[in-house]
Amino acid sequence: MTLRELLDEPGTTSGDLQKHLGSLPGASRVREATTIARSHHRLLWELSAKTDAIGVEEIVAADRAPLEPVPFEGQNNQPLYRSFKKVFYRTGDGHVGGYNESDAAWFAGPGYYLLKRDDTGTYVDYTELPTDKPAAWPPIRPNTQGFSRFVYGNMKDYLRRVHARVFIGRAYRHGKATPNYFVLARPED
Repeated sequence: MTLRELLDEPGTTSGDLQKHLGSLPGASRVREATTIARSHHRLLWELSAKTDAIGVEEIVAADRAPLEPVPFEGQNNQPLYRSFKKVFYRTGDGHVGGYNESDAAWFAGPGYYLLKRDDTGTYVDYTELPTDKPAAWPPIRPNTQGFSRFVYGNMKDYLRRVHARVFIGRAYRHGKATPNYFVLARPED
């Protein structure tokens, strides 16, 4: 059974998802998590409501060298440009930043962000930008300019745990939930 098939089964629980994903080798887990149907994203979000909170250090370890990329494969529930990478890194001042690699970057921009945690959870904050980045990456630019404002402007993506390195995210704009979801996955380090 695949993750897609499991999500189609009535009565599937978060525990069922964790058991299934835990039984897979890392590359297979990433592939299954990032090839689910668009309709499965919301269900995955709902099933993950009571999983353990995600710590920032789970995404980028505290001892990771500054500017060392930590890429996660991603899939969103949009009709186009569904595949992407969210690449995190530790900044020179110790924060966690990142940007999005996508075929849509030509019009949407790189979408730089800071990763944060508050009492509501861990989230990608597009309203604040890192001050440094690896030299070869695209320039950091505000997410409120050009077409980027429609994609990343005034947005925060909240994350929930599906499995150890598989997360489901939901976009919030101006503090309000949107119908936009995405999955992030990477093999264990």
